[in-house]
Amino acid sequence: MNQNGQSLGRINVLDSMRGITLLFIFLCNIPALIFMIGNEDIKEFDDNPIVEDVVVVNDIEKVVYADGSKEILDDMKSDEDGKKVDYIPEITAGSIIGILFSDSSRPLFAFMFGISAVLMYDLLRKRQAKPISVLLRRMLTLALFGALHLFFIWSGDILFTYAIGGFLLLLFIKLPQKWLLTVGLLFFTYAVAGFWIEDLTGVPVSIGTGMYDLLPESTPDFLYSMIASLDGALSHLGFMLLGMYAYRAGMFTQLPHKRLFLWITSSILLVIGIAGKAIDFMVLFDFSMPWVISGIANATVTAGYIFLFLAIGTSEKVVRLLLVPFQSVGRMAFTNYLTQSLIFWTAAIAINKIPFFSNLTFISDISELQLYGLALAIFLLQMICSHFWLKRFVYGPLEWIWRLGTYWKFVPIRRRVAVGEIGEKASGM
Repeated sequence: MNQNGQSLGRINVLDSMRGITLLFIFLCNIPALIFMIGNEDIKEFDDNPIVEDVVVVNDIEKVVYADGSKEILDDMKSDEDGKKVDYIPEITAGSIIGILFSDSSRPLFAFMFGISAVLMYDLLRKRQAKPISVLLRRMLTLALFGALHLFFIWSGDILFTYAIGGFLLLLFIKLPQKWLLTVGLLFFTYAVAGFWIEDLTGVPVSIGTGMYDLLPESTPDFLYSMIASLDGALSHLGFMLLGMYAYRAGMFTQLPHKRLFLWITSSILLVIGIAGKAIDFMVLFDFSMPWVISGIANATVTAGYIFLFLAIGTSEKVVRLLLVPFQSVGRMAFTNYLTQSLIFWTAAIAINKIPFFSNLTFISDISELQLYGLALAIFLLQMICSHFWLKRFVYGPLEWIWRLGTYWKFVPIRRRVAVGEIGEKASGM
């Protein structure tokens, strides 16, 4: 296989990984998205800090914030004297989704974000362009989209957080491999052990914890959101850096020749990680499990998915075909991610504010299985639309706008045989 063929194959696998991860994130997000419907304050979850995920078990809500912290909204696990009582969580569709994907899918996306950044950086260097300037404009455009999404649509936004992480990422993009690994592991440690260290020592480790304590009560909500986004970016930066390191260390060139290693490693990591997350779920409400163990379990599942996707993507053609349906939706991940929240935001506006649609509030009370069925139906529709859109166009609509903001020049969006199409595909979200 020639170099262009190998590059295209690597990018197709990355697109598929991005598409599958987008599904994971959507399944984790939909309980919070559906919350907008039937509530007058559509952005009720916009109270600081930013809500990343909600896990509901037997009417008890555990909220996971973008900075990695957690909180229980219902104190139903205490008796009248405030003492903790024995409690066995019910296994539901939501808990299964939480164990499999929650706190692991966003780091997985961050890992691929790092790969995309270094791919684009290397491509721009080969073209003798100014890679840092171009990438700065790219992150700035992403930050503008993210800010609009965060402050006006939905507080669970990840784009603004990733844009901040992207700006920080550029500080390290020229580092040699060993230093990328070192710095990546340092930030990874911050992500998985920061709150455990805080609990152990009482000393604030996360930027968010320290800054929240310093802010006066009159502080505008958007400043809390900015701080939470910065904290979230630092928590994900380690995964971005490790993604850059993995690509430069030959993840797509050396590991594909070690398929047995990929299958065995992914199986071991997923079994250990999912078991750890299941234990975390079982002790969810007494917080007896150290933060660091919970963080390691989440990261282990993330690593397991990475090796699994590589194993599938480099296997025989029949197995590799499992990833193909996710390529188009992955190439349009930016458009599809924003569309998901826009669907529920628009529905919430219509149902909550327009009397004609007010009878549709029952949608917010559908069962868990119906909720996740709705998520799968929406995602399937996105897969179909993405496939046919890319038959006629080179980029998704928002990817195209993102590209205009990145390069500051007009490029046609209609599909044609274009020189450098591999480079265009490499610059996905």
